Amino acid sequence: MDPKISKLEKIVTRMSFMELAKATSNFSQDHEIGQGMLGKMYKALVPNGWTIAIKRLHGSENLEDEFVSEITTLGSLRQQNLVPLIVFCLDKDERLLVYKYMPNGNLPELHSTDEKAHFLDFPLRVKIVGGVAEALTWLHHGEYFHVVHSNISIKCILLDKNFDPKISNFWEAILAKPVVDESLGFTSCNKDVYEFGVVLLELLTRKESYQLNCSTVNTESLQ
Repeated sequence: MDPKISKLEKIVTRMSFMELAKATSNFSQDHEIGQGMLGKMYKALVPNGWTIAIKRLHGSENLEDEFVSEITTLGSLRQQNLVPLIVFCLDKDERLLVYKYMPNGNLPELHSTDEKAHFLDFPLRVKIVGGVAEALTWLHHGEYFHVVHSNISIKCILLDKNFDPKISNFWEAILAKPVVDESLGFTSCNKDVYEFGVVLLELLTRKESYQLNCSTVNTESLQ
């Protein structure tokens, strides 16, 4: 067996391409639920009764580092506000990542008028902010490791059936043992903190970052 596959299998369960193709009717449009920077997302029901989200990477030969980083980082982490990575598939040129399905998807465009945006009232938005802050604190100050996400944004925050937030997209993350690199925390963590601040303002004001300025944050916007 390929040593790389053996290493990844020690972190996350491996599944065959044929099983995932069968679960999605050969990746039909009926199962497609989104398109991200790395590939298309599909929803599927597997024999054990789980509903899963499958990310099929496009141009996989150019995304090997991102694929391995997602598995070695997110696959090693267990925290209530991180999206669970449960399976991977590496088969010839195919690279797929399988997550627990989040019924309420990505955070909606909060400035829009769609139904879900109206449902996200102020207390719920505060709850989401608190969950993301708790996850980042856990990542940055772990006893045995420090993790910097490096790409925090509204788009990487998913919502489960209870609208609890789950951070996703760890393919740019940095993981290090504190005893090895005490300096990892400062500059890199500051980037996460800054990006979290942007997410906070977007959530509380229902505006995108480019629309924000000092006059944006007023009592009327926090309703």
